[in-house]
Amino acid sequence: MPGRFLNKGNKSTKTGFGEGLLEAGTVNENIVVIGADITASVGAGPFAGTFPHRFLSLGIAEQNCAGVSAGLALSGKIPVFATYGVFSALRTTDQIRVSLSIIIYMLSSAVPMQVFPLAPMARPIRHWKISP
Repeated sequence: MPGRFLNKGNKSTKTGFGEGLLEAGTVNENIVVIGADITASVGAGPFAGTFPHRFLSLGIAEQNCAGVSAGLALSGKIPVFATYGVFSALRTTDQIRVSLSIIIYMLSSAVPMQVFPLAPMARPIRHWKISP
C-alpha cells in the first residue's frame, strides 16, 4: 500500500515501535498492550503512560502473556504482546501452538547478541555436546 506509511526519520526500532504503538492506540481503543516486565526495553513505555487502563504488565511470565493475549483477542480486543525474541519464541511455544490459532500481534525484539549486554540470561545460545 504505497503512501500508507510515513518515514518519520531514522530512530531505533524500539523507539519507532513505541511511537507507532502510541499512534495506533490513539486511533483504535481496542488495542491492548501486554508486557512481560521489560516495558521500556521494547519501547512500550509511551503507550503504558498514555493508556494505563489498556496496558498490562504481567511480570516475567511470557507463557501467561500469550494466554492472556488469546483471551483478549477472543473478547474483541487487539492484543499486542511485546517481549524479547528469545522469550516469545522459546518460552511460549505450547501456548502459541494450542491457544493462539487466533490473531494476536507479538513483537519479538532484540536479536540474541543485542540482548546479551543487557541481560545475560536472555541469551538463547545453548552449548550441546554430542558424544559418540
